[in-house]
Amino acid sequence: MTKAISLLKWAGIIFPTLVVLALSFYAYLVFSFDDQTLPENHGKVNTELFLGSGDNQPLIVGLGGSEGGNAWASDFWKGQRDKFIAQGYSFLAVAYFGEQGTPQNLDRIALEGVHKAIREAAENPKINGECVALIGGSKGAELALLLGSKYSDIDAVVGIVPGNAVYPALTIAMNTPSFTLNGETCRSCQSPQALHGR
Repeated sequence: MTKAISLLKWAGIIFPTLVVLALSFYAYLVFSFDDQTLPENHGKVNTELFLGSGDNQPLIVGLGGSEGGNAWASDFWKGQRDKFIAQGYSFLAVAYFGEQGTPQNLDRIALEGVHKAIREAAENPKINGECVALIGGSKGAELALLLGSKYSDIDAVVGIVPGNAVYPALTIAMNTPSFTLNGETCRSCQSPQALHGR
């Protein structure tokens, strides 16, 4: 009986100590997070362009969500991409974080970097650069709405479960926005409202 009480006594000391240590370490990570320096590879994206056989193809741009990488270039979305291409569209899959050569985290992603990649794809001679539509899910929908509200050469936006504003970056501190425009934070960008004003 005394042994059980002794073990409970030690557990009562060790458990709270571990909780305090874990919370202290988390606080250290949050307060030491660099929210001033833009992330490495800021403004860089990776793309994969899928073309059909016709000319003058409207361009659909696919933007993945918080999973990172190039979701729309994956086998999972191949069936949907192929349907778009069969209907005469071209398809640009964009990785804006979480892939080699792009920012590691969904943190202050540069709208202008994504837009530049879209414009470069639109210059392809098989593509009708005057007809550009974006499709994105979750964080990709947030990005699609922002791009549509900031750039007049985006003709349509399809948001799958979009947010209504710019939400925090997916970092340990969550004290920076997910997206920036020309290095400035987009805290005040109200995506749907901005689109309605166009």
